[in-house]
Amino acid sequence: MTEVLDCVYKDGVFKPLGKVVEVKEGERVKVRIEKKIDFEPIKLKKRITIEKIMKIRNELWTYS
Repeated sequence: MTEVLDCVYKDGVFKPLGKVVEVKEGERVKVRIEKKIDFEPIKLKKRITIEKIMKIRNELWTYS
């Protein structure tokens, strides 16, 4: 079973937001942490293709 939950980390515990979690007390689960990044959208002077975006992304991942 795979579910995605929004949670908040508080007092050393991840607490789900809104959704009821169907997990038994004491049941072991795996957790993957993805931090939410807030950003402001930018306005581009001209359209950019997905190919160009992927090229830039790959360069950033390669050299970071």
